[in-house]
Amino acid sequence: MPFSPDELARIQATVGALVARRQPPAHLRDRLRFELEIVGHRVRIHELHDDQDTQLEVAQLTFTRTDGTWTLYWTRASGRREIWPPSAHITALEPLVAILDQDDHGAFWG
Repeated sequence: MPFSPDELARIQATVGALVARRQPPAHLRDRLRFELEIVGHRVRIHELHDDQDTQLEVAQLTFTRTDGTWTLYWTRASGRREIWPPSAHITALEPLVAILDQDDHGAFWG
């Protein structure tokens, strides 16, 4: 079952707000911007570079409905996606958004 309208609203309010805050200044958005994509139970944040026609994945948040938990993934330089420790199996979305926002190790936003 895909996300309900209430769940989608919550995702937009948390992850969508983070993506909006992370956007570059308006004069750069024709070359660089961040986009939110929701596919199934996956919420992905992409970095889009129009001048190079490239799309890089910043992070992925995956919801497991059977146990009601979220898992945060980061993308290595090799393109391989891995679970961001110690964020596996958290029941609330907000702590993962806080990890993404802080990005203490520069793994998500560079």
